[in-house]
Amino acid sequence: MTILLPRYPSSLFRVLSSFYPAQQRRVKAKLKLELWSVPEDAFMCLIPMSIKLSVQGNVDSSILVSISTVQALGVSSCSWLKLKKISEEFILSNSSQSYLVHVIAVPEIEDSVAIVTNLLHYNITQALLLVNDVVEAEKLDELEYFVPNIATLARVSLLQPSYDINTVLDTVLSCYFEHPHYLRIGDIFCVDVIKYASSVSYLNSKLKKLYFKVLDIEGPCYGDAVRQGLTHGYYVVKALTTLFQCTNQQGYVPRRDVTFITGEGNLTGNNLKSHLLSTCPSGLDAYRDELLTCVQPYVRNMNKFHVKPLFLVCGPQGVGKSAVIRNVAERLSLNVFDVDSFEVQGGSASYAEGRLKCIFTKVREFAPCVILLRNLEVLCRLEDGTENCRIINAFINEVENLFQEMKTFPVVLIATCNDINKCTFAISPALVRVFLHVVYMQSPDELQRISMLQWLLKKCSANISTDLSRVAAETSGFLYADLSALVFHAIRNNFKRLKVTCHDEQNSIGVTLSKADFEGALNTMHEAYSEAIDAPKIPKVSWEDVGGLSDLKEEIMRTVICCMVMMPLCFSFSGILLYGPPGTGKTLLAKAVATECSLNFLSVKGPELLNMYVGQSEENVREVFNRARAAVPCIIFFDELDSLAPNRGRSGDSGGVMDRVISQLLAELDGLQKSSQLFVIGATNRPDLIDPALLRPGRFDKLLYVGVAEDKESQLSIMKALTRRFQLRSDVNLEDVVSLLPAKLTGADLYSVCSHAWLIALRTLINKLTHDGSSVPSAVEVGVEDFREAIINLTPSVSKEDLAYFQGIGDRH
Repeated sequence: MTILLPRYPSSLFRVLSSFYPAQQRRVKAKLKLELWSVPEDAFMCLIPMSIKLSVQGNVDSSILVSISTVQALGVSSCSWLKLKKISEEFILSNSSQSYLVHVIAVPEIEDSVAIVTNLLHYNITQALLLVNDVVEAEKLDELEYFVPNIATLARVSLLQPSYDINTVLDTVLSCYFEHPHYLRIGDIFCVDVIKYASSVSYLNSKLKKLYFKVLDIEGPCYGDAVRQGLTHGYYVVKALTTLFQCTNQQGYVPRRDVTFITGEGNLTGNNLKSHLLSTCPSGLDAYRDELLTCVQPYVRNMNKFHVKPLFLVCGPQGVGKSAVIRNVAERLSLNVFDVDSFEVQGGSASYAEGRLKCIFTKVREFAPCVILLRNLEVLCRLEDGTENCRIINAFINEVENLFQEMKTFPVVLIATCNDINKCTFAISPALVRVFLHVVYMQSPDELQRISMLQWLLKKCSANISTDLSRVAAETSGFLYADLSALVFHAIRNNFKRLKVTCHDEQNSIGVTLSKADFEGALNTMHEAYSEAIDAPKIPKVSWEDVGGLSDLKEEIMRTVICCMVMMPLCFSFSGILLYGPPGTGKTLLAKAVATECSLNFLSVKGPELLNMYVGQSEENVREVFNRARAAVPCIIFFDELDSLAPNRGRSGDSGGVMDRVISQLLAELDGLQKSSQLFVIGATNRPDLIDPALLRPGRFDKLLYVGVAEDKESQLSIMKALTRRFQLRSDVNLEDVVSLLPAKLTGADLYSVCSHAWLIALRTLINKLTHDGSSVPSAVEVGVEDFREAIINLTPSVSKEDLAYFQGIGDRH
């Protein structure tokens, strides 16, 4: 190396010859690192077991880098280095802009990456005023080298207490500082209540983590060897440090919108991202992004926007509104102040006003935060459902006062409404207009349900050995909460099948769910919701259960399949009206169509929709079609349609309820043109009583007659379907039994013959066992004599006059 000194005396040669190599080594010891923030439990899994105990108190002050990065910096693992903000121009570094961190070398990490906890990432960002996640790492000079001392005094302050926990703070801090923890002035540290004070978590199950800010810390001076202005921290330990808890403060908290999933295999820096999971369920990302774009500009520049950030999220209960809102708050480092509108209501307007004033007073101390106001539709209504303008005005006034006073920290109010018919049907217009934007959340489609199931399975560290698309197809109409319950039931079925308790952690991790587990879970949920009108499902009725009616089967299947496959190329689907005598199998036929086409089936009887309150009957009609749209592909089956839609003007009700119901039904049927997978089938015994407007083209314009079994071939087909599960004797020939039957019988008549024959056989068997004392057989065998006795007692349910009546209707249509 040659150094030319034409302008300096030779006496400076020794000084300059040592300065330039040192300066060159100093330049080479600087590296740019990208900060990757991860949850603390993921961070701990990456630390080698050999040094995990030694860095227990330095977790939130340590960074993980590759071995080659440590070598390039010229430092050793488990030593200290400083991070600086990268400037665009060359400016002499200011030591006050440095942040000391504890470096740990681990294998299988990218060279330009430093993995840190979410808490340390927040502290570094605040201390260095980072715009992005790239910092400059530099080795400490000899004069800056230090070993952390133990603090003699520390002052901390709690950030935004969400519950009344002042009585247990001493216990929490005492348990946390049993072991030394490295703290620095201005930093935030987090206490995991479940980990460090589990006894306290039992007193309040919602209390999981507490955030504290270090206001001041004192300890032995590091001496002249430490460069002036370089802020160092101290170890705080219970036995040697005096800890003062100061007045609670307001401030942001670190991001916590990502959780760590253990999963299978070893965790390394290369596969770290595959073990991280967003707290926003997959399939709801679009709603999260829509809400985030509304909230984020105000939070980042609250003083520039002179608007009140009020937003409304509308959707059916269980669709995932709270999960989306909480994820937005966690991404923006905001607290969540949860308020339920049912808690505000108290029977009187004065009580509600007092509760609103108390809530908004607490919010001022809780900022920066998101106010999650749930069930907005009941906020300004009294117990009898009437709207109260006094409560509406009180709410608007409290909102006005809140945003006039909040100038330091942002406060965002996000309300939720559980009404599925858009929020305007349930909320007063005076209340709706104060919101800047409304986010409408719909029931997830099949692709969204697949994403949600994958997210839920990954969250539970569960695998699956069946096709998720098949499970998603069978869960039409399921919301996020329903899918979460489905996965829970499937895991429970797996534990029952393997006889493993849920408390065995080694067996609960890496559970593999089979098709049988999901089928059992689906059956459990369908049984639980089968009586509810909002729970359509695929029935289990096959063509084998329907005897005869071959022409009707072909006609209905041709119509439904054509509309499902060729809808973009043809006209809109028109409804099918099945009419005929009672007991001919109209309902069974509709269920068989739904089963064969894998369609959900929503059965509604006409009288179920009628209600004594004004407007409620029309609301029930809208509710039926909304539930069906949420469960597409779906068949709505209206049984006893004549009782729901009689001729208008002839119903005889003084309030005109039936006329309004028919008008609502007509409007919904006209709206079916927008959906290619929603079908309507009606059934009636009296089509002449139905309002003619329903029978016009585009509505129930295809009338199909479901008649009696007139020939022996049809009767034989029905008898075979009814006796499929019977144990028949060897002497029974169904053709001979059918020859004994009278003509023109309905399916209900033939069912009566089969059931009575089985009961006669059972009675005969009981008498035989009583007198002979023989052993009980495995099944009841039905013989020819049993059928003959049942046929003798048979009376056809449809007379010749009724048959002539229905034949006349068929001729007219």
